[in-house]
Amino acid sequence: MKNLLITGGSQGIGKATALEAAKKGMFIGINYNTNEKAAEKTLSEVKQLGGDGKILKCDVSNHKDVKDMFKNFVETVGSLDGVFNNAGTTGPVSKIHELDPSDFKLLIDTNVIGAFNVAQASSKIMIKQKMGNVVNMTSIAADIGGAGELVHYAMSKGAIDSLTYGMAKELGVYGIR
Repeated sequence: MKNLLITGGSQGIGKATALEAAKKGMFIGINYNTNEKAAEKTLSEVKQLGGDGKILKCDVSNHKDVKDMFKNFVETVGSLDGVFNNAGTTGPVSKIHELDPSDFKLLIDTNVIGAFNVAQASSKIMIKQKMGNVVNMTSIAADIGGAGELVHYAMSKGAIDSLTYGMAKELGVYGIR
């Protein structure tokens, strides 16, 4: 693998993944939505570790923007070898009966709609290439339910588990893991 796009790549697990990939000399698409300074810092660190990359601003909940982000990435490097579908949010800590519906919608838009948009856009490219690797970020919360403060988050990660199982069955025939 040489070209990797990481959604939510400017902070946390996404950033850590970008830095590890940089040590292997990869070209990394560092997606972010709101924190441009963090993305710039990550890209600088990627380059210091021997990798290269490009910053890609995109709200993954926007289908057209995701499609454009992938087009931009492939036009830059020629292929999409891997995707870390990682962008997400926990939303506010809240019991289910106290959660504001607007907070729930934002969480679903980012964690579920966003993950689907990224999976769909990347699979279209990888099918044409007849190869690629996708890692969808989930959480143990999907299995334990997040009771007491994060049921909404756990539910969104359960959707990612289902997305991953389905993708593996559908896309394996095209050489996509």
